Amino acid sequence: MTNKPLTQKQAAALEFIKSFISKNGYPPTIREIADYMGHQSSSTAFNMLEQLVRKGYVKKEEGAIRTLQIVDPKKMDATRRIYLASSWKNAEHVMYIKGLLVSAGFEVDAFCDTDAGRFVFSFDMLPDVDNLDARTVLEEPAVKRAFAEDKKWLDWADTVLLILPAGKSAHLEAGYAAGAGKKLVIYQDEFPRGEFDVMYGFADLISNDFQEIIQFLKGEAL
Repeated sequence: MTNKPLTQKQAAALEFIKSFISKNGYPPTIREIADYMGHQSSSTAFNMLEQLVRKGYVKKEEGAIRTLQIVDPKKMDATRRIYLASSWKNAEHVMYIKGLLVSAGFEVDAFCDTDAGRFVFSFDMLPDVDNLDARTVLEEPAVKRAFAEDKKWLDWADTVLLILPAGKSAHLEAGYAAGAGKKLVIYQDEFPRGEFDVMYGFADLISNDFQEIIQFLKGEAL
């Protein structure tokens, strides 16, 4: 049986189920899946779970969520999942790069993609941003939601592509990825002289040749 491709939300739900089972020794309930995915209704999570079953990624006994099982990983789709970390100043370029990667057969999350069904956030959404600081900004509901959304997709991904130039958030995401054992690739059209960082040593590849990056991602084992 060949597994059908997953949507980003389905892939994120699958990763949550796998992580939950690994941590607790038993699968999550539909309500727990719904809470993780940010759905108020359990029916949405139930429908997503049914899609995972139909596509061959999980199996379960009818009416018994605690018997949920992950299908043998060797039978799972091996498509690389890539999280794009960058700056809103690069949004147009980020979407162009997403298109290239999707065309190459990868699954890709872009923080600025308003058509992908993810929560898209920018600090322009905050009404009084100039009066916030590093502590108080984290109390803003939109910021809390943005953090949870981005972390969800970071956890979903097996690779982070840091597209330079980028700010603090993107660099923190790159560091998180490296610490979690994910592949980290750093890309910029041209690397300006005098702009670098010692900790770029965490990267598995630094390149200004996008074809080299695609070949690297296709050649690296998951």
